[in-house]
Amino acid sequence: MLENLTGQERQYLNFLLDSVREERDTYKEKMNWYIGEMEWYANALQEEATKHTQTKENLKKARELNEHHRELNGELQEQLRSVQYQLRQLVKKTEP
Repeated sequence: MLENLTGQERQYLNFLLDSVREERDTYKEKMNWYIGEMEWYANALQEEATKHTQTKENLKKARELNEHHRELNGELQEQLRSVQYQLRQLVKKTEP
């Protein structure tokens, strides 16, 4: 079929092929750029997700520590009340 083409038809066919190749190359460049942009956004989102996860973990640890401190504080309050009671009892015994 190609052998039946005239010189002008071959030139036009080559022109069309060159145009298609140029469009393909432009498309590839744009797609590579878009892929690069999407990779950048994906990395940025991953970083934010990591920060969010770390923040959640830090908040969980802080809550656990806070609960532990409350428990210790409660125990210390009980010990303080016990010591205060014992001091009052000693004072009563030493009073005339």
